Amino acid sequence: MADSSTALLTGAWDLVSFEVRTADGQVERPFGECPTGLGIYTPQGLVAAQLMAEPDLAAADPRANAQAPFPRFLAYAGRYQIDPDSRTVEHHVECSFDPTWVGLVLRRSYDLDGDVLTLRPPTRAEGQPVLAWRRREPFL
Repeated sequence: MADSSTALLTGAWDLVSFEVRTADGQVERPFGECPTGLGIYTPQGLVAAQLMAEPDLAAADPRANAQAPFPRFLAYAGRYQIDPDSRTVEHHVECSFDPTWVGLVLRRSYDLDGDVLTLRPPTRAEGQPVLAWRRREPFL
């Protein structure tokens, strides 16, 4: 079971935006202007995330999905841990759309402003990913 800090993120979340901020100040949207996604954090410490590019981007050649810097569809689930002092959350991947992700620990910094959760994975060669989520509903 997860510790009491899980209450901070517990609930269902809708993806609002997925941006990559490049070193030269540009903002790219690899999932388009209207991505779709559902993230779930349970009080028991489980996380599930599914993210999809807007339909016209997602319909692109599915064989290219795995080779893209950011695939057009992502899905994984596992356990999570929050460190409120460093404002980070770790997703411990137990199953994934990509089997090579199983066993990975995906560390994200987070900011929570009301019902908007911003997650920042580590910076990549393409830039700093920034994902914004809006709380759909809390779990009671």
